[in-house]
Amino acid sequence: MEASCHVYFFLLGSFKELAVNTLDVYCRNRVGDLYLVLHVNQKRGIRREGLHLYSDITIDYSQAILGTVIKVETAEGLKDLHVPSGVQPGETIKLSKMGVPDVNKPSVRGHHHFIVNVQIPKYIR
Repeated sequence: MEASCHVYFFLLGSFKELAVNTLDVYCRNRVGDLYLVLHVNQKRGIRREGLHLYSDITIDYSQAILGTVIKVETAEGLKDLHVPSGVQPGETIKLSKMGVPDVNKPSVRGHHHFIVNVQIPKYIR
């Protein structure tokens, strides 16, 4: 015999913010708790350390000398990253408040740091 249950729940926000407004399970006139287990896949090229995210970017030497704007992958999609002129290999460029929100205080977010690799040509013609 198959049990008939109705689950009512409302989720607010997007993938970066999840809040449960009302969560009740009604099954044969019984009210209980519903526990959700969420598995979040890691995005390729982005690693997490606490609230901060880290990615590597590669630019050529002329972009490092002159500066540029490049599209970078973030947890929220593609964003413009302004690379200042004179950037050095190994330097970090930060997108403020583009990291992970604090679970206990969602208004506080980490940063997304981009570590610069400069591609230097082997031969100049």
